[in-house]
Amino acid sequence: MTGKAKGKSKSRSSRAGLQFPVGRIHRLLRKGNYAERVGAGAPVYLSAVLEYLAAEVLELAGNAARDNKKSRYAPKKKIFYRQFIIFKIKIAKWIIYFVKKIFNDILIV
Repeated sequence: MTGKAKGKSKSRSSRAGLQFPVGRIHRLLRKGNYAERVGAGAPVYLSAVLEYLAAEVLELAGNAARDNKKSRYAPKKKIFYRQFIIFKIKIAKWIIYFVKKIFNDILIV
């Protein structure tokens, strides 16, 4: 036999150093009829942005829970309600900003 042994396969997420699934996002971009073709870098960039947003959301939720001396993130009591609304508004603004940035900057060919 000639050639090298391939070894264990590595996912695109692990190659990019991400936790979010690059392959799944690529499949969803292709299935979503956003364009005829989707470049190889687009799902990596999108999964990195989504992972960043998730980390920001969890950090803010953790800070709010710590400030109110709670160990869970769920806003079940009235003291959380106002903070939760403000939190949702901030997240909505971030998501709108990043989605506009992504779809303006990424070339989906």
